[in-house]
Amino acid sequence: MFFLECTLRHIACEGRCYVLGCNQFVTRDMYPEKYREELHGQPEVMSRGGSVVVGPLGGLIAGPLWDEEGILYADINLDEVVKSKLDFDVVGHYGWKGGEV
Repeated sequence: MFFLECTLRHIACEGRCYVLGCNQFVTRDMYPEKYREELHGQPEVMSRGGSVVVGPLGGLIAGPLWDEEGILYADINLDEVVKSKLDFDVVGHYGWKGGEV
């Protein structure tokens, strides 16, 4: 499950944006009674969760939340998105051919 967190951090860094990863925590007992017999032999925890909030520079703001139900809360500052884009010039430096700018 570590790869999920790495992927979300990569997306946040590349896009210089906040990323919210919402993943389910599910146990066999949460399934309706009529399906539980079919799940016999499966692990008790069917999905471990791992919800997370990542900032524009790839830092964790909330989570990850593993192995339990819950809600993640995060205060985000949209000015951080603008500031984080100042060090990541996607097209500008490729267009410069030397000489005057």
